[in-house]
Amino acid sequence: MKQVIVFHSGDQSFALNIEHIDKIIEFETPNIVPETKKYVKGVLKYHGKILPIIDLYERLYGESQEKKDTAKIIVVKFKETHIGLVIDNIVGIKNYEEDQFEDPVQFEEKFSKEYVEGFIKEDDDDIIILMNPRKLFSFSEAHALAQLEDGIA
Repeated sequence: MKQVIVFHSGDQSFALNIEHIDKIIEFETPNIVPETKKYVKGVLKYHGKILPIIDLYERLYGESQEKKDTAKIIVVKFKETHIGLVIDNIVGIKNYEEDQFEDPVQFEEKFSKEYVEGFIKEDDDDIIILMNPRKLFSFSEAHALAQLEDGIA
C-alpha cells in the first residue's frame, strides 16, 4: 500500500508520493523575479531560505489560468532543496493498493514525460497521474531554480 497526496491542477487529478512532500501551505503571492520562465511565479521565504514558486498548471500545459480561492502551495523536496508547486486544491491523503498503480512504460511510444511515475486507477474509473517532482524540470531548468534559491539568478 502506498500513501499519496491527491490534488487538482486544472481539470486533471495528480498525486505525489507522501515522501516527496515537506509541507502544504496556503497560497500567498510570491515576490516576482525578473527574467525567469513564465511558470516561475517568484519566490517566498521558507524556513529562512528562498523557495522558488512554480505554477504547476503553467509548467505542464504552457498556459496560465486564474488562481482559485482554494489554491495551495505544495512544498516538495527537489534535488537537495525545495520548490513550491501552486495547485488548485487538495483532494486529500489517500492510500492505494499496489494493483491500483499502472506503470507508464506500456505507453512509452505515445507518452514520454519523465515526470509521470505512473497512473492510479480509482474505483470510479477516474485516473490520477502520479508525478515525480524530481523529474519535472530539465537539467538547465533545475539549475536555474537552484540559482534562485541561492539568490544568484
